[in-house]
This record gives sequence, structure tokens and C-alpha cells, in this order.
Amino acid sequence: MASTVLVCDAEDETAYLQYHLLREAPDLVVDVTSDPFQAVESAARSRPDVVTVDLGLEGLGGAELVRRLCASTPGTRVIARSTTRDA
Repeated sequence: MASTVLVCDAEDETAYLQYHLLREAPDLVVDVTSDPFQAVESAARSRPDVVTVDLGLEGLGGAELVRRLCASTPGTRVIARSTTRDA
């Protein structure tokens, strides 16, 4: 049985890289969104095994997004990360 991964990340090179690396695995189903509110809805609907979260997304604080994901999909593992860019 395939595992499911939801990638919730800004539309940038990191999200693109994550998606394409994960998609190469034959036993993974990968879904992607850059909207944190959509991530919560998608996770509640699809019940992914893992959600990767960019804590710096616009629209919903990272801690609140993780809290909502955990509440809507108990048992789903959440990997949260934060990045900074040098000017």
C-alpha cells in the first residue's frame, strides 16, 4: 500500500525540489499546496501519512498550522521547517 505525503510549502525552488524528489518514489502518493488553509482541508480529507510544512507560509502562523493539522489528522506525522534567505 502506498504512503501519502502532503507538501505544504511556498511556491519556490525548495517546494519544487521536494515534490520531484518525493514523486520519484514508487510507493508514495504526493500532493502539494502553498495555501495553509487548503493544507488543513486537504489533510482532513486525504489523511496523509506525513505532512511537510514550511513554517513561513503567508496567511496562517506556522505553529497554528501545525496545531490544526495535528487536530484534524491525529496520527499524521508533521515535519516542520523554516528557511531564511540571504539578501
